[in-house]
Amino acid sequence: MQISELRNLNVGDTVRWNDPDDAIASGVYYIQSIATNTGLIEDWDSILYIVSNDTGTQAEVMASEIC
Repeated sequence: MQISELRNLNVGDTVRWNDPDDAIASGVYYIQSIATNTGLIEDWDSILYIVSNDTGTQAEVMASEIC
């Protein structure tokens, strides 16, 4: 995903997370919150809190891990 596409994502949107830890928890998640001053994805290092649609698992991820 390009940074311009990431910047269009908002809380509640569904995304695919590519878990860098051997893809253990990769899957479809929704964005619970975006931890920036603006509440928007600003760059590749922006932190997002996501929740799995299937299991309810929560993760803190970098925008660069969203595909």
